Parts: sequence; C-alpha cells; structure tokens
Amino acid sequence: MKHVRAPLFHVTGLLTIISLSACTTLLPVSPSGASAALPEHYDGATSDTFGVDQAVLRAAERSGNGGLAIRLAEQQLGSHPERWQIRVTLARLWSRAGRHDEAAHVLAPLGDDHRPTVLRERARIALAHRQAASARRWLEEALDATPQLPEAGNMLGVALDMLDESSAAQTRYRMVLKTGDDDDARYNLGRSLLTSGQPAAAVDVLQPLVQRSMQTAQSALYAMMATALVRSGDPARARELLKNWLPDTSITQWLAQAQRP
Repeated sequence: MKHVRAPLFHVTGLLTIISLSACTTLLPVSPSGASAALPEHYDGATSDTFGVDQAVLRAAERSGNGGLAIRLAEQQLGSHPERWQIRVTLARLWSRAGRHDEAAHVLAPLGDDHRPTVLRERARIALAHRQAASARRWLEEALDATPQLPEAGNMLGVALDMLDESSAAQTRYRMVLKTGDDDDARYNLGRSLLTSGQPAAAVDVLQPLVQRSMQTAQSALYAMMATALVRSGDPARARELLKNWLPDTSITQWLAQAQRP
C-alpha cells in the first residue's frame, strides 16, 4: 500500500487538490430536510421572482444534489443574465464539481469585478490550478473588504501553504477557527503542522475531527492522524486508528513508512 506522505488540502470545491467529502470534499454530504423544500416541478427559466429562485437554488445546494443545483443556476442565469450573484453561485457550483474551466467561463463576463465573492471564486479556480500567488492577492483583497467572508480565510491559508509560508498559513487557519469550528480549516491546520515538523500539535488539532468522523471512515484523515501519532511517538494509538480501515497485515508496513518525513 502506498503511504500518503502529504495529505491533500481541504477547500470546498477544489476536487483536484483539496476538499473534504468522500476524500474529495470534507465530510460526506448527507441529504437533509433541505431537499424537501424543493418543488416537485420547478423551472427557473419561467420564474419571475429572483428571491424565490435563489431560495430554491440554495435548497438544492444544501441537499447535496450538485447536478440539480447547477441546472437551476443555469436556468436562472438565462432568465436573469444581469444578476452577477447567479454567476458567482454557478461558478462555485462548477468548481465544486471539479469543472474549473466552466467556472472561469461563467465569471469571465464580470471582467475586472472586485466584489469580494467574485474575488473568492477567482481564487478558488486559481488554487485548483496551483496559482497560489494570484489566489493570495485576490483573497487578501476580498478579506480586507469583508473580513468574515465564508471560506476565504481557509482558502488564504491554503494559498500561503502552497507558497511555503506555513507559519502565516497556520495563523490564518487559527483565525478561522476562532470564529467557530470549521472542519476544512481544522484539517488544513493539522496538515500544515504535520508537514512543518510539528506532529504533536497536529494530533491535538486533528483529534476533534477524527472523533466526529469515526462513523464515516475518512481514510485521508486517518492517514494524516496516524502519521502524526507515529511521528509524535505514539505508534500504539496509530495502530488502533488504522484498524478502522486497514487489514492487520498492512498496518506494520504502513507504520514503518509513516516514520519517514
């Protein structure tokens, strides 16, 4: 079995390098009551109420049905091409589906728009292409204007980590966590601490996330936590954790590999 030396960053929508559901995005999206809010027959192209359109779109997105959400957003954009908010939403949805070229195409008509949410979505696309310097510039501008812009703080941390500025990245993740527990930021902080040679600190940061995910078998998270445990001198706990997703015959070999930086 190949040892995961550098677990991927987590940013909602960056399926190619980051994310958390199903090892492509954070924790698996479980269908919620939001799906019940969707009308049985809805056609955004015929609706003349923008607020209702947006509520239905949000319900589709919360339900975890990305395909439906994209279809609704495209219908709404066809009916309201002047609504920049729909472009931002559709770009985010395409990014979450790993279709970053489509996301860029949707944002293109906005030109050099500097609204914070537009900058965030440009940065999401840039991170997917590992254009960390551009992402950093856009995210810093967005956060200067809107300090609590959702996802932007975690994304800026990722950009800083990509630029090998781990200390600044860790500060940014901790700032996000001060405003409320955020699984993406917690995962990325743990990853950053581990890769910068602080495995014991990584264990402390990751423990709540591991506890919350014990029923969902997050193998990438377990791999990172087990590596941190081994490198902080606790192989027994690492072995116990690995039993959740590795056969016994592979654990000893995995533990030996995990000791290597």
